[in-house]
Amino acid sequence: MNVNSIRIIFTLTLYTFFLFPLTILGFQDVKMPELIEIEPEILLRRVKKDSNPNLIRDANSISKGYINFNARWVSYAYENEIDWTVNPFSNPSWLNSLFSLRMIGILTTAYEVEPNDKYLEKSIELLHSWNDNYKKEELLALREYKIWNDHATANRIINLIHFHSILKSSEKIDKATYDLIIEHLLLNGEWLFDDKNYTAGNHAVMMDIALLYLSYALPKYDRSVLWQEKALQRFSKIIDEEVTEEGVCVENSPQYHPFMMDLLKNFIQLQQNFNVSPLEKHIELLEKMKSYLVYVLKPDLRYPFQGDSYASENQFFFSKDYPDPRFDFIESKGLKGLRPSKVDVVYNNAGYAILRDDWKTGLEYETSTYINFIAGFPSRVHKHSDNLSFSLYANKENLLIDPGSWGYAKNDTVSYLKSTKAHNTFTINGNNYSNFPLESSKIIATELSSDCSIVEGVFKPNPFVEFYRKLIFIKPNYIILDDHVYSSKNINETEQIFNLGLELKDYRTLPDNTVIADFEHNSLEITQLIKHNYEVQKFSGRKGIRGVYAVKAERSINGNQIVFKASNDSFKHHFHNRTLLKIYNNLESTIENINISENTSEIIINWVDNKKQPKELKLEKTIRQTDVLGKNLSKAVKHSIDAPNIFKNFGIQDFRILKWQEEEYSMIFKLSDDTTVEQLRKYTIGIRGVAYKKDSAILSTYARQVGLNYEAWNIKENNIIETAHGKFISINLSTKIQKFKNFKIFIFDRSGYKRELWSYNINGFYLNPDLKNIELIQSINSGKNIAKAKVLSEDLKIENIILNKTVKQQIVYIEVPSTITEEIISKYKIGLHTYVQSEEMEKLLDYSKAKNRDYDSWDFNPMLTQLDGKTYIIKKMNTTIEQFSKIKIFLYDSGGYKGVIGDILEIKDIK
Repeated sequence: MNVNSIRIIFTLTLYTFFLFPLTILGFQDVKMPELIEIEPEILLRRVKKDSNPNLIRDANSISKGYINFNARWVSYAYENEIDWTVNPFSNPSWLNSLFSLRMIGILTTAYEVEPNDKYLEKSIELLHSWNDNYKKEELLALREYKIWNDHATANRIINLIHFHSILKSSEKIDKATYDLIIEHLLLNGEWLFDDKNYTAGNHAVMMDIALLYLSYALPKYDRSVLWQEKALQRFSKIIDEEVTEEGVCVENSPQYHPFMMDLLKNFIQLQQNFNVSPLEKHIELLEKMKSYLVYVLKPDLRYPFQGDSYASENQFFFSKDYPDPRFDFIESKGLKGLRPSKVDVVYNNAGYAILRDDWKTGLEYETSTYINFIAGFPSRVHKHSDNLSFSLYANKENLLIDPGSWGYAKNDTVSYLKSTKAHNTFTINGNNYSNFPLESSKIIATELSSDCSIVEGVFKPNPFVEFYRKLIFIKPNYIILDDHVYSSKNINETEQIFNLGLELKDYRTLPDNTVIADFEHNSLEITQLIKHNYEVQKFSGRKGIRGVYAVKAERSINGNQIVFKASNDSFKHHFHNRTLLKIYNNLESTIENINISENTSEIIINWVDNKKQPKELKLEKTIRQTDVLGKNLSKAVKHSIDAPNIFKNFGIQDFRILKWQEEEYSMIFKLSDDTTVEQLRKYTIGIRGVAYKKDSAILSTYARQVGLNYEAWNIKENNIIETAHGKFISINLSTKIQKFKNFKIFIFDRSGYKRELWSYNINGFYLNPDLKNIELIQSINSGKNIAKAKVLSEDLKIENIILNKTVKQQIVYIEVPSTITEEIISKYKIGLHTYVQSEEMEKLLDYSKAKNRDYDSWDFNPMLTQLDGKTYIIKKMNTTIEQFSKIKIFLYDSGGYKGVIGDILEIKDIK
């Protein structure tokens, strides 16, 4: 059964279960739940009266047979009846507006402004058309944007309640239309209520608001109490995830911060409007969120381009909706209100450092220097690969910018604008990083002062590489970048990237690794201080996509990106850039020259400030481990596979699980030494983690919505990381599940999943080693000690042997001295033979019975596990036998059975 069939069955089942009493008898014979008429001043609207100056024009267009959303798309004509499967602009946002019944919202709002019956009549027509089509397979099977999704479903509820209230107050409602509205509100409400449809981010908040609103609008409906409880419970959890304790929205885009503020404000007001007291912590959080807006707005009162924030020609003013004397200050350019208490501010949890030279006033307000530095990844929502990037504004102009956001369609422009190479950061070996773990980028050090501010960030995209950037801001017009990258794979080339602002007039390259960019009010000089062999590259989007900027939603222009590229085989595993940026302008506050020197332990910076006072800054050099993979392998949990030759020139020796933090892991595969890139490109490694039934609610949104009981990942890497430790590939895994019922690794053709070529299964697999350790310690403590100290060989001694059983397993814990190393045990295989009495012979393994043995053999390659300060070798035996007449434990050569090494330990009569 395919995914689309599952969706259709789910929708029809939901429809039948909840609406059967209403539909089986016909609407005319059923009393529908009572939907109250909501006063206009507390109605939620997705289309507001003052949101579009062309509201009436757009409503008239809809009335004449056009699809129109009073947004960025032109009207789309249709004849007779809407084809709800069309997508004329190949755009998911357009479909979202269509499926959310936004046109009904436009017509309803237009009626409030200019009461004309044609608007309500057209809305009724659209509702009936939607009702006739929403269950059709061809609509449910759409791939671009499903009708059952968080955004559209939440907005349908709000648009339908709005429509009902205006119909009711205008006395234009009839029973058939009322029943149809109720039918769809109940169906949409149950979809929002179902946990498997609950998502994340601001869309989840929209779901909570719509479900709570619907519960208030249907106060006598028997499921409204459940809806209300679910919405409140979910909201309290999601708002804690969406907004840091500092009061910053984690969606990686300044534009989404006020959007989340509005959603929080709407939730609070919704409760107050229906005489429910909101939580005090939510009111306090709303107050905290104001501060970020105060600091993130540039001196021109616009957001920096960042993440999925769109470029805006308009300045932003928040004092009307959120009274605050600090907003009065910035909106009046310092002539009114209260000056913000800080000049520089760092939001460690969100990963932002916002630096200024000063809060100026009057005509000089917009001449301030402003830096926005990004080193944080608290959420995947709207995240671009902009780690360690920064934007720079000075003296009324954007000098360095993020390339912006084009939109949410899937195309080359969107992919590029999200990539590493599109941002003011640095990378190695031509890599674009996309699938990196949450919290993989952080601010690790700050020092803020009136003269100079320093911020340092790190980015660790995978187990093989680490990037560090220290940004030093000598106020008001010098910036020093100290960049380091450490890689387990040889560094053959590096790129340091700068996107010049739209106000650029011209730029030129000088022989000493310097670029000078001239703007209307400033010049920006960028100089490399370490004399690598740089090639200065220029990209504008004219020859290929690199260098384009997004200036509006779904509109891009040619930009100006410069790249300092260094190529050299001698870089090996560490590369260091030091870059000086100087802003030239006619402001009296600028300083002229600085001097940078260094010794073996320090970087020393000297300058004379604008008051002619000498200044000195000493920065201690940081020594870091260059063997990044070695460090991470030592922290990872190793799992042997022993499949060195799956195919010719392709094998897997083992895999390791590296836990970055809760819910974030890397799975690192060690490949056989003869594996080649060409061979790897033929195959895809698939990973499937089957969840226990108790964990079905915490599967990914996709898995829950399509009815899967597993998480799935595929490795399609074309690059092998060759290191001193061997050949590796890895994939980052993000999941809430800590232990899987079954964990399967398999290989299929790269061209598509047509056949499974090889597989390896592990039952009861712990993805989170911390959980495994907790459960193992509990198992050891409740087990039976069946043997004491015994020397098996000259270098391997056993301290204790503990046996514990589960329903289908016996687990042997062999405690060894802490002096035992992996090098020692790698020489041996452990022979483990469990003998049974005659009455238990039927429970032996099939292989044992076929060989006429009275024992099972569980020989294995030992691995060390550290638990609670002790060292163990652990072996699980899948058997239901509870009593052994004898257990033998001995050693033999890891290369094969050439005879017993050392002594044999025999333990008799074990229950």
